[in-house]
Amino acid sequence: MKIVKLCPNLFAIVFIWSCSVFSNQYEINGLVKTKEFVIQTEIENCRCDDPELLKQQLLRTGLFYSVEIQQIDASRFKINLQEKWTTIPILKFNSGGGTTQTTVGVYDPHLLGQRIELGFQYEQLQNAPSFVFWNRIPRFLESRFFTDLQYWDTKRIRLKYNPNIDKPVLIKAFLLESEKKYLAIGYQLDVEQKIQVVLESQIDRFSTHFLKQETLNEVSGQVLPLDTEVNLYGVQYDYGLLKQELGLQVGTLFSAQLKTGVPKSEDRFHSLKIDLNHYSLIHQDWLFAQRLRLGTTDANILQFWNYLGGLESIRGFADNRFATKNYWLSNSEIRKYIFEKPSWILQSVTFADLIGIDEGSKNIENINAASVGVGLRLIMPKIYRLVIRFDYAKPVINVDSENISFGIQQFF
Repeated sequence: MKIVKLCPNLFAIVFIWSCSVFSNQYEINGLVKTKEFVIQTEIENCRCDDPELLKQQLLRTGLFYSVEIQQIDASRFKINLQEKWTTIPILKFNSGGGTTQTTVGVYDPHLLGQRIELGFQYEQLQNAPSFVFWNRIPRFLESRFFTDLQYWDTKRIRLKYNPNIDKPVLIKAFLLESEKKYLAIGYQLDVEQKIQVVLESQIDRFSTHFLKQETLNEVSGQVLPLDTEVNLYGVQYDYGLLKQELGLQVGTLFSAQLKTGVPKSEDRFHSLKIDLNHYSLIHQDWLFAQRLRLGTTDANILQFWNYLGGLESIRGFADNRFATKNYWLSNSEIRKYIFEKPSWILQSVTFADLIGIDEGSKNIENINAASVGVGLRLIMPKIYRLVIRFDYAKPVINVDSENISFGIQQFF
């Protein structure tokens, strides 16, 4: 192991020596693909005397199925690791809110064993093709800095419904074609806190391509939005961490993101999004999961409003069912393991989804739509972040008939 991998040259010689002494307390076993400096970087960034804290730090990378730390003597420890499979072909089919999403591609969050993520995917959403490329480095130059680089060329069918009528009645339907360039540079302040700055450039074009004629007949006479070019500047703060308990992730995560948009031909606008996710054991292996989200914007450009629907926010409703400047969202789930095997886990879920919006006659302090339902999750613990999801939802406030949704990963 080269010390420069652990402590870059910009640090003082005394600090370099202390880094080497600290890291040499650990003997690392079980590495097949992973380069040793990846583990040494986590040891140095943790700087913790408690083996349990270091174990959680290594598990949070998502690269290891099992982490065991054994004490050899008063000052030396042995780390035994079992790696996950991380080269992931992307082949998924999501359905929810009357929308189908087919995606193919490949990504690896641990390219060449160096914890560098590289990925590409091609997607069809309601027959509109899109692709995205991304590169993420969570430990840039083995430091606490991280980077996220993305390029998007997407086509999305946007359907806007009348907010004053409980059943889904279309008032606009168009294809939004976007080219987006995204760069985030951040720093991990400590084990629980991260901050990042975000720079985006987005070009949007509008048409009625890929829309069915019966859909266009419902919105005959509509006026399409104007094409736009916008630069966005943002800052994001994240707080919290998740720990492994009984094979489940528990803890609380908080995130706040503030953005300013600067269009070429419109007034600048601002948006704020706040997320709170909480996961806790309530009885043996019963897990309570809660997501709360607040979103607000003063944008007059329609595509920068907030869109909520069955594909990713409120199950049992059409995708994009609710378009609004301001909203709150609540997703509550109770999850329970039904069967647990070394290579797969079957989990049951009961849930309730609620939203409030302020568009039209709707008041944000009210519950404007709600659904309840049940679901199943097939979890593959030896494969990087692979969860297969199926949900059945029934609206109980407001009206819709998009009951079934399924896809990859937990809903939140």
